[in-house]
Amino acid sequence: MLSADNTDDGGRSFGLKARLCLHVPASQAMSHHAVDITMIDLLRVGGVTQWMKVAGMAEAFNKPVASHLLPEIHVHLVAAVPNGLVVEYMPGYPKTKQSIPAAA
Repeated sequence: MLSADNTDDGGRSFGLKARLCLHVPASQAMSHHAVDITMIDLLRVGGVTQWMKVAGMAEAFNKPVASHLLPEIHVHLVAAVPNGLVVEYMPGYPKTKQSIPAAA
């Protein structure tokens, strides 16, 4: 949900956490001007089609789109939209992910 603590002292929004996983909450956040940059996670949003829908909504609200993890896939998606801003890349992320011990 949107709350007042999502703004800085100047009243500018600084973004919401990656909890806006579906296109309806993302649309609500954009229509309330609660986000400046739309960071879309391909796995959480529900695949490429849903990712493109959210990116299209962001374009309608004149918001740039950034990716969240999986740069191997997101580089193509961000390049395919006119409001693509940046592809998130975290050096060592696959190594960190592989080093997580499996549940017993």
